[in-house]
Amino acid sequence: MSEIGLVFRGIGLVLRDQFRILVVSKDGTQLLNSISLGIIRHTSIPFRNRFKVQKTTQESHDFKDSNVNPSEIFRYNEAQTHTSPEINERTDLNRSDSAETAQVESISDEVITENPQEMPSNRSTEEATLFKQEEIIEKWKYNERKVPSSAISRAFGFGTLGLRMAFGVASESARNLFPNESSNIENRSSALNSYISKKESADQIVSTLSRMRGAALKVGQMLSIQDETLLPPALSQALERVRHNADIMPNTQLEFMMKSELGSDWKQNFKQFNNVPIAAASIGQVHKAILTDGTVVAVKVQYPGVAQSIQSDIKSLRRLIKYSGMLPKSAYVEQALAYAEFELGRECQYKLEANNQKKLKKLLEDEGAMIVVPDVIESLSTDRVLTTEWASGKHVDEFSNPERNSQEVRNQIAETVLRLTMRELFEFKFMQTDPNFSNFLYDKDTNRMSLLDFGAAREYASEFVSNYFNMVNSCAERDREGVIYYSQQLGFLTGEESLTMLDAHVSASFIVGEPFSKEFSEGYDFKKQQISTRTAAFGSTLMKLRLCPPPQEVYSLHRRLSGAYLLCVKLGATLTCRPILEQYRSTLTTYTPLQTLK
Repeated sequence: MSEIGLVFRGIGLVLRDQFRILVVSKDGTQLLNSISLGIIRHTSIPFRNRFKVQKTTQESHDFKDSNVNPSEIFRYNEAQTHTSPEINERTDLNRSDSAETAQVESISDEVITENPQEMPSNRSTEEATLFKQEEIIEKWKYNERKVPSSAISRAFGFGTLGLRMAFGVASESARNLFPNESSNIENRSSALNSYISKKESADQIVSTLSRMRGAALKVGQMLSIQDETLLPPALSQALERVRHNADIMPNTQLEFMMKSELGSDWKQNFKQFNNVPIAAASIGQVHKAILTDGTVVAVKVQYPGVAQSIQSDIKSLRRLIKYSGMLPKSAYVEQALAYAEFELGRECQYKLEANNQKKLKKLLEDEGAMIVVPDVIESLSTDRVLTTEWASGKHVDEFSNPERNSQEVRNQIAETVLRLTMRELFEFKFMQTDPNFSNFLYDKDTNRMSLLDFGAAREYASEFVSNYFNMVNSCAERDREGVIYYSQQLGFLTGEESLTMLDAHVSASFIVGEPFSKEFSEGYDFKKQQISTRTAAFGSTLMKLRLCPPPQEVYSLHRRLSGAYLLCVKLGATLTCRPILEQYRSTLTTYTPLQTLK
């Protein structure tokens, strides 16, 4: 028995002065040693065998504060040969999905290869005939790869991504060295932008996010809901794939989850169940099925281990952001990630999502057939499986082509989403905060919009909603003092900001409030006005000079609001928005004249 280790001071700490990591490639394995100040020395090791986990105690999962001997964790098994350099990712799921108690039989099953190949599928070809072909995932778009469910395998994935990014940024940075510290910071930022602008780099990032799923993919999907002018084209195109489709889990894991949640005889509940999912997202994948009574349903199945991995994933993301220099300290990453951890924990509770779905369905009853929330099939829903009525339609962003969709149709879709967003906030004080365009399906034939995915729905306090409405109203009226006053009430400002900071804050706020202003009472062309580009001009000043993080409510709220705006941009919508805001003025406004504020 010879021994080899993955040696970190914390397996997620990707940029230490000295560390080692195994990088599995197509030709073999290289052990990278002493990566320090950009100097890389490596030793080649033949890739023949698998690594078996000998310890699965809590201590062996938490490397950060322990002195675990790596040789006690991973052993190189000479007796068991594995002649193929390809990673076998189709082993049976023979362990609990809990990261703390998982008995990991083979680390190679969950190692991320540098160039992962699409794995051959064991799906039955007969399954594709159950439903219309256009409703089935085109398999060539997907990798069927096992969900990494242990703490070790997930940390390894983040570590590999961190290494790739570190090496890529270092290479870009070396091409343009600056003599002083401030210039080096500028160079590092420029190098990062240059790195992620390359198609190969963007594809690597997206491939890892799709493979990991969970918190990592959720962040990628959030990034995909951005104005296409603000992201490098290569990264934007790669993230577009992430937004719609992640990797799918193999049948072994699907069967394990269904048996765990609905019992060993779970198939008896269905007349037909398509093992090929119709969508794959960050936390679970969705299958189309037909119940024994003929009801067509959507069955959302959570990935094994995702709920248990949230905390460790967020830690890994925190380290990745910190050591890659992606974001400055003034971005208040800690607060954002803390809220992301809280929100993702809620999204993994499908019973909570079912309650959110039923609540919003009741609130929207007066919309009639225009806006539909599918019914929940409670008898086939648990904390990790959610079964609902089937909803038909296309993702709302698929109607952006002006040659195939009239201006009227595009305007109607955009106005429906924007009006719904305002109603959820200002009337219901209860909002579905995930703006992913895939959560809004529009049926052109019936003029009906169906709403999906309520895991991120949340309530807002009446006082917050009232103050927020008055701030939006101040933005629309271009009232500087009103914007500053209500920004302080909400917690955006402390009252100690510099004049430069206040000017930038107010200017950006006026731009965001433009669609609701009197100036555009005849219609606002969202694409022409370039809201994102113009507000981004103040981003650097706001990031450098702000004195406090934003209130926790707006992490989710602004995600939904920006998603609604960006949909309007993507559809090329021209809307009369002021009446949408006006209808809430009488019930929410506590707006006081400028003289009273003074």
